[in-house]
Amino acid sequence: MPIDPDTLAARLRAATNREVALEVLKTSSTIVQRLPGDRGSVRVRVHEIFFDAPEPVLDALVAWARRPTRRSNAALDDYAIRRADALRACARTTPARARGRHVDLRRIFDSLNVEHFDGRLRCVVTFGRVAPRRRLRSLQYGAYDPLHDRIRIHPVLDLDWIAPEFVELIVFHEMLHAAIPARRDDATCRHHPPEFRARERRFPRYAAARAWEKRNLRRLLREAGAAPAPPRVATESIAPPRQLSLRFPG
Repeated sequence: MPIDPDTLAARLRAATNREVALEVLKTSSTIVQRLPGDRGSVRVRVHEIFFDAPEPVLDALVAWARRPTRRSNAALDDYAIRRADALRACARTTPARARGRHVDLRRIFDSLNVEHFDGRLRCVVTFGRVAPRRRLRSLQYGAYDPLHDRIRIHPVLDLDWIAPEFVELIVFHEMLHAAIPARRDDATCRHHPPEFRARERRFPRYAAARAWEKRNLRRLLREAGAAPAPPRVATESIAPPRQLSLRFPG
């Protein structure tokens, strides 16, 4: 039975013991999000697909708003995947940027697809957006979004000094996520099961790429926050990235 926003807001207030401002979302760029509000209150943004969710999913949503756990994250993620068609239907499209200043991601993807996946993968591949300049301690080179079948690559890999074999390995890694789905063990999601790691290590240029990364990691971290945006060349359309309670595999 569908739940109305007032009833859900009351459940969230009882769970968090705070005043809750509930915002209903209608695009797939955000599924669930919790933000600080005024005077100790919280803002909870919830996609409209949750208003006809079954009771166990609503329980997980309320538990997530109180304190995210692996179990609540897994339940929300599983429900979002089951409602993928509804989320795609409300998605806005933005131009993908597969061709950078120095790197053509589509060419790399197509070559790897034929060489290692028998041409089966149909992912959209694009450079990600440039983040505000800041000092980084870690760096996510890429991500795979299973909802929209999209691979996003950090724009730092479009700099002219990046080794081609390293870019190829990162794209290959994200393609493996499309080919080998994550496994759920109870409340734990294993994004890199043993067969994933074994196949990644069989990549012909794996050792050379990792050795290059080790030599250049500090420079990558230093320049990642200041990487220039790829040129605005619209080659494909993609949905914007989701802001979930979970992060997509990297």
